[in-house]
Parts: sequence; structure tokens; C-alpha cells
Amino acid sequence: MIWTRVCFNVILLLMSWLCLGQCNLNDSDALPLQLAMDGTEASRSVLLSHNRILDSMPDHAQLELHDASSAVLLARLSHWHDASHDIEAARIMAEPARVDLNMDGLADAVYVVDLQGRVWFIQLEGLGFASPKLIADFSASEAVFSQPVQLVQTTYKQALAGVGVIDRIKVSLVLLARQHEAGDTVVVFNHYLNNSRLTSYSDLIDRTHLSIEASELGLTETAWRELQQSAGWLMKLDDTVIVKPQIYAGVVYFMTATKDAERLGCEVNTDDETQLFALHLHHAGKVYSQRSWLSEAVTNGSLQLATVDDKLQLKIVNESEQARLIPDMLAITEQCATCTQALVTSDFPKVLRLATYMVEQGAW
Repeated sequence: MIWTRVCFNVILLLMSWLCLGQCNLNDSDALPLQLAMDGTEASRSVLLSHNRILDSMPDHAQLELHDASSAVLLARLSHWHDASHDIEAARIMAEPARVDLNMDGLADAVYVVDLQGRVWFIQLEGLGFASPKLIADFSASEAVFSQPVQLVQTTYKQALAGVGVIDRIKVSLVLLARQHEAGDTVVVFNHYLNNSRLTSYSDLIDRTHLSIEASELGLTETAWRELQQSAGWLMKLDDTVIVKPQIYAGVVYFMTATKDAERLGCEVNTDDETQLFALHLHHAGKVYSQRSWLSEAVTNGSLQLATVDDKLQLKIVNESEQARLIPDMLAITEQCATCTQALVTSDFPKVLRLATYMVEQGAW
């Protein structure tokens, strides 16, 4: 058993280095955060670094908080494990995601996925880290999780007997699992803050292949209820994801290119077949006429929104070129599992920049 585990870890490490040499969707800079100061209303700008961008490149899981202006080390979280499950964190090569649970403009916690697919929830206390909590273990996929974590936060109402209707928070994480020989796998994992159960890879519902009935007629009530109560879903791809996924108005967008072991970075070759995917966040079904279609792509591109009249369009851009992907975007609605409406500028984005103050003190 010990020899088997050692062999698996060696193979996984070799796979990780092979995959890390391919398309890397992570930002090269540390993640900026605004943290509350203990006992005051002031906040502090800090930078969160993980294994990929640390100068020392430790061979174990490590996170660091540095002051944004002076680069002084404020806190370090190193070589941690989950005591209740006796599981140690592997190296963190995927960019973490911050979450602001009370919408006050300050980071309350970060989500981290290690190379082996273990997802950690780490609350931020003052200018330091609380004890990491293991919330999901997807290591059974035997894939490498080295791409950035994306998330969307949903507030919903739940009726409790004897209590009434209360607000609950669900955080949906979008993860990319990279296989050495097969294509990538897209994972959407739903984390409920009051859930203490450890989620495993087998808890996710496979939505790779949908039946003709499910694709054309939509979800049955039973299937929709099962998905709502599940830990999330996964979709196995034949190709490689070449653009960081984005979530706009309840739709998960990403692009793929033909899997090529000789591909350099995220370049798009002239003979590549590139596809745009648009999946319903909550069940991976279609939002437009189909879940994916052939589309133009650019090398090292990123998905961005563009405003045309009162409508929002989706485009892919890089430093020198761009291409329009969707001229009329759609948003999911709460009326039904497959209901949509046009996405217009009055609905999105919800946060607008009102002003920029060149000098400010004690503000956030």
C-alpha cells in the first residue's frame, strides 16, 4: 500500500510538470485582497501568493500574505493537513479565489485547490489565516488541478420549520481537471457554508452526455431536483481548455482547442478546431440553441464583455486582436430550470465604478 501510494505520487508529480508546461491560465501576479484590521474599521491592501509564484517554490502547500505597498510578509500558511480526515495538502499551483460573504468589500475567505484536487476553505482572520478546512477531495479523478479557481456566490431563501424563511449562501466553484492523455474535465462544485460533509468525486453528477430528450425538452422535475440537491456536476471534454472560464449571469463560458501535446502555451494554430462552450451554471444544460459550437479564437486570449447599444456581447481579446463570439447574450432566470432572457446593460454588471479618488484614507 505504501509503495502504491509512493508510485502514484511520483506519477502525479510527473504528470503535473508535463501539464504545467502547457497552457497556463493563471495570472502571473499575486492575488490582491482587502482585509479588515483587528478592532478597527480600517482595511489593508495585501497580496496572496501561492506555490506557483513564490520565489522559494516549496515542495509542500504554502500560502503567504504580503503587504501590498511594502511587500512585508504578514502571514504564512505552510505544510497543512486536515486532522479529521488525516489528509495533507499538496502543492498549490492553481490561483486561489477570494470570497466576500457579507458584501462589505473585504475578503472573508479564500478557496484553494491543490494539485491532487483537494479543495480547501480558509477563512481570513485579521491579517492571517484560520485553520484550513478540507471541503472536497477530488483526488480519485487522478487528474492534475493546476488551473485557476473561479467562483460565483448565490444567495437564496430557504424555509425552515419553526424558524421561517432565512437567507442562505451557496458558492459555486468552477475547477479544471487536466488529464495527461485525455481531455480536460470541467467541474462545478457547490459549497454550502453550513455543510460539514466532505464531498468526493463520486458525488458529482456526470453531465458530459445528455440524452436527446434532456437536450431538446429540458430537465425533468426529478432530474432538476437531483441536481439542486447535489454537490455539483462535471463535464469531460475531448479537448484542452485554452481560455480561463468566466461566469456571466448564470452561464459558464470557456473555449477549447484540439488537444495537442506539442502546443506551446495557449497558442491557437491555424489548423486548430476551437469551440465555445456556454453551460447553465446549475445543471450544465444548454442556454443557447446548443451547448457548444465552433468559434473563432485568438492566442492567449481572455473572455470579456462588450457593450453595444443596450446589449452585452461576448468577445475574446488579446493584446493585438479580438473576435466577437456572441452578439446577443442571454441570462438564466429563476422562473424555471431552462428559462432565459436577454442580457442588457441595465441588468449587468451589478457593480459600477462611481468615482476614483486619487488619495483616500480609512476607506474601502
